[in-house]
Amino acid sequence: FFEKNGQTYRNLFVKTEYLLLNKNTKHNEPKIIIDLVKNLVNNDEERYIYLMNWLANFIQTMERTPIAIIIKGKQGTGKNLFIDKVLRPILSKEQVALISKEELLGKFIGTIFENKLFYIFDEISHSYKDNFQLQNRLKQIIGSDDVFMEKKYENTKSETKLWGPIFLFSNKSVPIAIETNSRREVVFKSGEPLSKIDFLGCGSYENLCDKIKSELRDFTLTLLNWEVDKNMAS
Repeated sequence: FFEKNGQTYRNLFVKTEYLLLNKNTKHNEPKIIIDLVKNLVNNDEERYIYLMNWLANFIQTMERTPIAIIIKGKQGTGKNLFIDKVLRPILSKEQVALISKEELLGKFIGTIFENKLFYIFDEISHSYKDNFQLQNRLKQIIGSDDVFMEKKYENTKSETKLWGPIFLFSNKSVPIAIETNSRREVVFKSGEPLSKIDFLGCGSYENLCDKIKSELRDFTLTLLNWEVDKNMAS
């Protein structure tokens, strides 16, 4: 149990072997994972630094920021690979909520968000019919730490604590409608499909997955030692 802002919480989070690493541990450059991250932002150095800073800020503090990262692009550019082979092993599969558009617009959304550390909206796209509801729900989730949501087996909406940041991935050119001058969302376009760039020099998808797994420790330590720019992260 711990107290924050006058409230008492029970900590259900169990750190993975990666999050238990001592930041002073000697490590190597995780070249393949870095190349994967760079491909997520179309190899734009400035955007790569922004994304790494955003990730490092969370890994170091375990505190959410009011900014959602939206990555759009062609299928096969590494979006799902980054989720399944990097984020989920580092944070633990149980702590990462993978949320579809249908779930996001569903009734018992509180059950999905409750007791999760990181939120990933997968293949989200809007249409005229549901845009208003989707926009309002995303605005609420991104901008607030505590959101009233309905949960299964509860008769009324209750406040759900949101612990982590939000990633949104989509193959659509316009995943969601964003308000003019909104600072809640940062949109990146991914690069080429991995199959077109020799799976980052690994020759095959299987070899790439093996290489990523071997670099998870080094990538976590890279994030733990990143000199975070707090202004950029928030």
